[in-house]
Amino acid sequence: MIGFSLVGTMENWGLITFREASLLYDHTIYPLRSKYVVATTVAHEVAHQWFGDLVTMKWWDEVWLNEGLATYLQYISLEEITRGVNKLKDHFATEVMEIAFTLDRPALRSLSLKVERPEDIAGTILPIVYFKGAAFIAMVAELLGEDFFRYGIQNSFSEVYSSSAV
Repeated sequence: MIGFSLVGTMENWGLITFREASLLYDHTIYPLRSKYVVATTVAHEVAHQWFGDLVTMKWWDEVWLNEGLATYLQYISLEEITRGVNKLKDHFATEVMEIAFTLDRPALRSLSLKVERPEDIAGTILPIVYFKGAAFIAMVAELLGEDFFRYGIQNSFSEVYSSSAV
């Protein structure tokens, strides 16, 4: 844990930095909701060790795939860890899907954002990239089935390990 991070967390290849409040939970200080936020934040950043760091998209216009997968996998991994006790798949439906639909409502937006210059990169880190990306990934996972989806992710990962994809 490094306490001087400008953002709450930042994942890098082989190193994740957290602000103290993004990593540690003390039930005597923080409300129970903070425990959930810490767990999902840690799971999201750990997912980025694979999708975003070990496998990186070729260019910023495909950042939705990194963020969408990390957001989706934060719920799925915590569902596995808690053995379904916390109903995180239900949280995914009420949190991620609802937010994705709300963000997409004013004007349908493509997940793949046009990035032609370095100045355009900052415009790719939008909430819709996380939530709509995760909703799309969840839809694909549901259509394929859990086993085939996992096989596809593992197979794709092994093909492009330590390189860029898409």
